[in-house]
Amino acid sequence: MTIKESNKLSYGLYRLYWKDGGSSIAAVGGLHNGVHWFAPTNWTSSTVAGIACTKWRLVKRVELIIEQRT
Repeated sequence: MTIKESNKLSYGLYRLYWKDGGSSIAAVGGLHNGVHWFAPTNWTSSTVAGIACTKWRLVKRVELIIEQRT
């Protein structure tokens, strides 16, 4: 998935399918500059800053689970 494709996603919960196999449930949100990030619920990190990721090239496809309502 490209950054351009990811920036079209609504904020919410998704199932992310990885290019190397498997999947994760993840929250999708945005940065101040409009770039979207994802934070898989099954990832761990030694720091809080290590949880959210913008490496959309790792993602093969996504399925929306719950869209964030404002």
